[in-house]
This record gives sequence, C-alpha cells and structure tokens, in this order.
Amino acid sequence: MKKLFCFLALIATFGLINIPSYAAESPSYDSTYNNNQGAFFANGTPIIISEVDGNTTITWDGGSQIVPNTVSVFGGGNGSNYESSQITMENGIVQNLVAGGLGYTADKSSTVTTANVIINGGTISNAVAGGGYFNAKVNESNIQMNGSTALTVQGGGMASGKIDGVNYSVGTKEDSENSPNRTEIANVTISGGKVTYGVFGGGQGYSYTGTVNLTISDGDMSNSYVTAGGSNGYTGTANVKLTGGNIGVYQTVNSGVLDNATVKVAGSSIGKFYVGGETEDKSVTGVINKINTLLVSGSIESLDPGTSNGSPITIDNKTYNVAATDSFKITNDNIGDSKKTISYDFTDIQSVIILFVVFVAIILAVLFAFLYLEIL
Repeated sequence: MKKLFCFLALIATFGLINIPSYAAESPSYDSTYNNNQGAFFANGTPIIISEVDGNTTITWDGGSQIVPNTVSVFGGGNGSNYESSQITMENGIVQNLVAGGLGYTADKSSTVTTANVIINGGTISNAVAGGGYFNAKVNESNIQMNGSTALTVQGGGMASGKIDGVNYSVGTKEDSENSPNRTEIANVTISGGKVTYGVFGGGQGYSYTGTVNLTISDGDMSNSYVTAGGSNGYTGTANVKLTGGNIGVYQTVNSGVLDNATVKVAGSSIGKFYVGGETEDKSVTGVINKINTLLVSGSIESLDPGTSNGSPITIDNKTYNVAATDSFKITNDNIGDSKKTISYDFTDIQSVIILFVVFVAIILAVLFAFLYLEIL
C-alpha cells in the first residue's frame, strides 16, 4: 500500500495525472473584452450586481468593481473549472448574464458544476444564459427571475457568437447531441419582471441541453416568445408549467430537435399557442418527437397544432396529445375535436376518499377483534 501511495504521489508531482481544480478564485475584470465592452469573470465566487451612485457595481466578499453597462458577467471563468457559481442581480445594467464560463477552445474549456442566477431587478440588455459560452459545460443551472427586464432568457448555453470580431461556433447541426457546449439540467423559473423577445428552455446555436424545467408563474412576456426547447441545437426532455403571467406566443419547438415535452397550462394568459412550432415564421423548422399538452385553466386566444420539421402536426392523442378542461377558455380553437376534453369531478373524488376511510376502519376493527380473541 505504501509503495502504491508513493507511486501516485510521484505521478501527481510530475504532472502525469491531470487533476482539475474546482476551487473558487478571486474575480477578474477584462476591460478589453469584445472591443472594450468588458467582461467580468466571477471565477466561482458569489457576486452581487447593484447600482451605486449611478454606476453598475459588482461586489463580493473582499472586493468590488465598477463596470460599464455593456459588460458581460460570467459566473465561471475564462477557462478553468469551478464547483459552483452564484450571481445575484439587484439593480444596474449589464449586457449579458452568463451562469457558466467561457471556453474559447477545447483545450481551454470551462466547467461549472452548479450555476445559480437570481435576478431581482435591473436590466439585462441582451441575454441571460444558464449555460456557458462555446466550449463550456454546466451540470445544473438554476435561473430565478423575480424582477428586471431582459431581452432573452435561456436555460442552456451559447454555442456560437462573435467576440472581438471573431466568429466562434461549436457543435454541428447533424450532431448537436454531442456538442461541447453542454447544459445537463436547466431549471428556469420566472415569477416576475419583463422579457421583451424570448424565453427558451434550451440553448442557442448547436448546443446540447439534457433536461429542461421551465416554470412561469408571473411576469410580462406579452410581446415575447416562450419556447420549451432551444433557439436551436438539441434538447432532450422539457417540462413546462405555465401557471401565470402574460405570454404573447408559446411554441414547443423553434429550431433544432426536442425529443419530448410535457406542457401544462394552469393560469397563464397566452395570445397564440402552437403545440409544435409556430406556422407564420417559415424558418421555424424544429423537430419535436413527442408532446403531451394539458390545458387546465387560463386562456388562449388562438390554439393551433403547429409544425414539426416544417410540416403541420396532426393531433393523434398518442405522439401529439392535447387535453383541455371544460373551464379552459379558447377563443379560436383550430384543433377542435382532435383534442381530448377532461373534467375534474371533485364529488366523485370525495366519495372515493370516504369509501377508502370506511374500508380502512373495517380492516382495523377486524384486526383488533382478532388480536383480542388471541389474547383471550
């Protein structure tokens, strides 16, 4: 055992075993990033974004940094690996809020195991991303939006973009499932605030997002899209709950592939609802393999089947299933009898409960009587 320990110590000493470090480091600021727009790398250290004397200011335990309104804030780092990240935005203006890190190349990739973003106020002029940029991985991302105004919010990462005039892109259209831009679990919860363009459960470009949990309980998305999958790339499973708020357009898929989705509407007000992808924009050619849609309460102005792979979906209540209660308000129902109608009869449920209680009481009475006779 002692020889094995010494052997491993020698290997580690001379670098034959590369053991990545996941410890947090002091934050760093790059004022030259993207033509001097600026980038702040939290490097796994919890940070708070606020406004101090009219300036957007980032603070952490032991330091602070004034940043321009064009800044991109990363919870991770420029490369490197971190166990967790924590961004809390109270006020101020930033351009991008990225839970993960930045990986320009495969040999300088970025990893954050658990990435957390809480948004209570302020303005994000471009995107909130739960993953990272390019060659970046996040195991679990958690975005909680309680306030603020943002252009877009997405659970996954950014697989393509231009920085300092250079185009970066990872993954391929044919094999986004194996993209190096990966978010395994994306949890997005919106309970307030305003999104002016789009909410996506998955990621951007040819990225990979494994499981999406998208919940909207409040907020103004009346001029915005809400999409279960990503703007592109591959998304495995999407679980969507729309329990409040105003949504302009809902579609389950945009571009890329979404394997399967479960969508429940229980309180939201939605303008146009497409079971698949929207039909008015011909660039929406995403593939959705299976959908289970449940309309419990709330309202939809126009309900349409939508598309998959650019072709209209047929509601068959097997692969593409839609069920609605009698109380759900649909102004223009373009699915009609192809959807199932369900109702909740609470009287029957109460009767079942009463019968169950009586049955349990009888069983207990018999059991006690048997035990009493045994004692005698």
